[in-house]
Amino acid sequence: MICEYIKLKSESRNHFSISSNHTELRTSSSLFPYRGVMIARNQEVCTVDGKLQSNCFHLSVQFAQLGYQIQFFDSSSNIETAVSLISTIAKAVKEKSMDAFHETFEPKIYDLSGKQVGEFQYVTVKGSTPKDTYYYRKLVLCGVEVFVYVVGLDMKGIYFCMYDAFGTMIATVSKRVQVKNGKSRYTLYILNDAWFSYVALITAMLHQLDYEGKEKDGIGLGSRKQILHTFQKGLLEKYNPHFIDAVIQKENPKNLPENMPKVFEKVKESQNTVGLTLSRIIALVFFLSFGTLLLYLFFLS
Repeated sequence: MICEYIKLKSESRNHFSISSNHTELRTSSSLFPYRGVMIARNQEVCTVDGKLQSNCFHLSVQFAQLGYQIQFFDSSSNIETAVSLISTIAKAVKEKSMDAFHETFEPKIYDLSGKQVGEFQYVTVKGSTPKDTYYYRKLVLCGVEVFVYVVGLDMKGIYFCMYDAFGTMIATVSKRVQVKNGKSRYTLYILNDAWFSYVALITAMLHQLDYEGKEKDGIGLGSRKQILHTFQKGLLEKYNPHFIDAVIQKENPKNLPENMPKVFEKVKESQNTVGLTLSRIIALVFFLSFGTLLLYLFFLS
């Protein structure tokens, strides 16, 4: 099975406020998460939507017959969270390990009834030397385990290499180096359809954890490259250069991303820069207005 994951939309909103006595100015910028779609055999097979709620961020991943809510930790939400974070950092320092810190930020997965059915764990592999140490992630969902290793081959691409609990490779997800107008794209090469929902969940979570945001994909116009160089031998061994070709050989050529009209349709939608241009104009107007107001209050004082 081959599936294309296309990021469609992300939005940034700027806010500012002034206290009643004109002595305090506040400005903030919030990144509202993206919307994404997955296409296989020229059909939409999965949608991904994000929402910021109180003290955490929720990612909704919806398939034809089932759906999941993924909860991400937000460290700036409230005092209880801040205290918990300080306690976690103190524990990490005491134990000389970051595992406790990463565990705090592990995404939790819930079914649509609100029952927790899984999590996305962070696992550290300590090598003989510090530079040989690396980490991977483990999806645990309804008793099924999938291990994912992120391997970067410089300009060739970034690959999410996934294995089942028995050490069999079930998928390789290829992330394109080039990111156009803040929209990442991924191609999912999956051993068979039975693994699709697991691979889709992992891809959505890894994008949110590692590539979403202004400092990564960005939300502005233009093109940027995302390059990763993996040097740890243990990680490099997880990449199988023949797996993708083997999946392609089994698939009908019309189901390759470059041959699916639906992919072209959604890529065109994602690259509609009218909204991005408008956002940039609004942001410019906002900062000019804010600067003018700041100068006005300065001269008044």
